[in-house]
Amino acid sequence: MFLPPLLTSQLQEIADISPTLSGAPDTFAHSVIGIALALIVFLAIVKIYRLWERKRFLDRKEQPYVGTVDLRDITNALPSRVSYIDRDGILIFSNREDYAKHCGQPLCDLVDSAMREQYKVHFEACLAGESVSMERSGGANGCRIEQVQLLPHRNDKGEILGAIVVATDITAYRNTQIELSLAKDLADSANATKSAFLAHMSHEIRTPLGAVLGFSDLLAQSNLSPTERERYVGAIRRNGDLLNSLIDDILDISKVESGNMTLEIQALSLEAILADIRAHLWVQAEVKHTDIIITRPPGLPRDIHSDPTRLRQILINIVGNAVKFTERGRVEVVLEMLSSTLLAFHVRDSGCGIAADHAADLFKPFHQGDPSIKRQYGGTGLGLALSRRLARMLGGDVVLARSRPGEGSVFTITIDTALPLSQHRDSGRDGERERRGEREEEREAGDDQRAFAIDLEPENLRGVHVLIVEDALDNQLLIGTYLESAGAIYDIANNGVEALAKIQQIGFDVVIMDIQMPLMDGYETAATLRRQGYDIPLVALTAHTMREERDKCLAHGFDDHVGKPINPERLLRSIKTLVSQAPKSPSTYHNHPVEPMH
Repeated sequence: MFLPPLLTSQLQEIADISPTLSGAPDTFAHSVIGIALALIVFLAIVKIYRLWERKRFLDRKEQPYVGTVDLRDITNALPSRVSYIDRDGILIFSNREDYAKHCGQPLCDLVDSAMREQYKVHFEACLAGESVSMERSGGANGCRIEQVQLLPHRNDKGEILGAIVVATDITAYRNTQIELSLAKDLADSANATKSAFLAHMSHEIRTPLGAVLGFSDLLAQSNLSPTERERYVGAIRRNGDLLNSLIDDILDISKVESGNMTLEIQALSLEAILADIRAHLWVQAEVKHTDIIITRPPGLPRDIHSDPTRLRQILINIVGNAVKFTERGRVEVVLEMLSSTLLAFHVRDSGCGIAADHAADLFKPFHQGDPSIKRQYGGTGLGLALSRRLARMLGGDVVLARSRPGEGSVFTITIDTALPLSQHRDSGRDGERERRGEREEEREAGDDQRAFAIDLEPENLRGVHVLIVEDALDNQLLIGTYLESAGAIYDIANNGVEALAKIQQIGFDVVIMDIQMPLMDGYETAATLRRQGYDIPLVALTAHTMREERDKCLAHGFDDHVGKPINPERLLRSIKTLVSQAPKSPSTYHNHPVEPMH
């Protein structure tokens, strides 16, 4: 066996002193000394050999074998830091230069002081045959996370010679885990919210819908008295209005939460807003024997910059709630400038009040505090939630200032009165159509106190020829009944294709057109008529009542937009206005050829 030079020299020294020992007179003593020397020699040989092996291993990393792949080349291809330490904890090898320069030193010295004791425990466990793992933080502010694995290294006989240390940067992995956990929590929360929303929606829709269906069945009875019939019709109307209000509120909340709500900031009269609120709620207040008192101290601005539709919506919700929950009392609306641009509406009622344990949930959708409130007063529980969101969009808020059961409540609405004005680019007929549509929608908004009966004089639309473009048979019957009650005559087309053919043959005064239809929808039909030069008045009739939908209808050539459920007075008023303003006589409408259908 080849022996290193240092080991050879040590053996030579032992051989040199052997003759001296052989001449000793005491044979027993000689034997003891011989055994001791042999043991010393053996231990020296083992120690020297280990030192030589370590030196050869260190030299090997500087002088790779020719024709073989060096260990460093293999480990450098790994994404981890791979190191080897012997049983004494000495770093023998590392594939990373920042660690390799410390070869020959105890690895423990390179470990952070905070982790040193933990490392020692893990290292001892590794020498005992366990594969152990630990995580350590490092880098600036401890933002880097490293997983360290200690694997025992055994020879062919199973003896543990040292430990292989593999350190992997798992920062990105841990961050991904955190992001996935957060995403899962958000998804779970969204699913729970969706389930709760669907449960609430199912209840809120089915309750008034059940009333509509039930009273409709009762109306079919032939032995009803006029009083009973009036009561049943009124119940159907109330529950239909409730369904309509519920859908409108849900659409508004969804638009606010998705960021799709667009404000139209205009210069508006504060006095006009207050007059509208009083006019809108006076019937409800009269029924409840409740006075509405509006106090406007001197010094308030005459005009403010805000969205008139959304401000009215907020005030109608909050003041309307105050009237609803007040029996034979008073509702006060006190205005106050809290700063140069922050206007407050303090709405004080003398109603039932709100218990402290129910106040925290007031502004959550579908919550009305005490469940008995809903049973007694009704409502959807969306008004306060929507009002707060809209007020915050207007630079303010809606808060419950104070409330005491049996004494009433005070809600405070705040808005910014100096918001930047919206930019309008409407002009001419399109601009007038849009402004007229806004005025009509504002006039009919929240009109839940109107009577069901249609009181129109037959002469209002006498002789007016209307084309109804609608694919639903029930809507055809309903609209036709409204038109006949006002003295108009009408034809029916089931889709846009039929409408184009009829307009080519007959001179109509106005066209009422649904948007969603088979074969050709309302947008395409209107655009085709305008492209061919027809100037006949067009009224869009659709269940989509958002502002964006009205704008889209006007952009495609419609003159007005009427939402579903249909307000008959609104529809007939629109027809009368458009016919009176029509630039052409009906007899000329059909003189333009219609494009052939492809």
